[in-house]
Amino acid sequence: MRLIFNRLFSHPYLWVNFFIGVAFLAVVFYSVVFSPETGAHPIACVYTSITGEPCVSCGMSRGFSHIVRGDLEAAAGTNIHSIPVFAFFVLQIVLRSLGSIAYLQRWLPLSVLISADAGISILGFFLAFSPMYF
Repeated sequence: MRLIFNRLFSHPYLWVNFFIGVAFLAVVFYSVVFSPETGAHPIACVYTSITGEPCVSCGMSRGFSHIVRGDLEAAAGTNIHSIPVFAFFVLQIVLRSLGSIAYLQRWLPLSVLISADAGISILGFFLAFSPMYF
């Protein structure tokens, strides 16, 4: 068991993939656990709490909850940006998994793997988040 653990966490790239993957899985889990209909999401918007005005990401958690339940229309109605942002999170879960497998199986040189991973992640981030601000 220790040998497997040592191999799985033998490089900082694998640690980064693990923690980023767990963080995005936590977002998906949060979306599954809390129903969009009850409005019982325990994390309130700090910006709205302070200013009383909605921010560009208000309704994102409810939108994610609609997405995991297959209701894309309701998700778009809650926050139009929830669909591309959720897609980015899912992309990151897939990239973290595939990147780790590619590293462990030595499918690509590490420099190519990290460059491709970073490029795809940056492009995905830009495509998901830029419509919120531009």
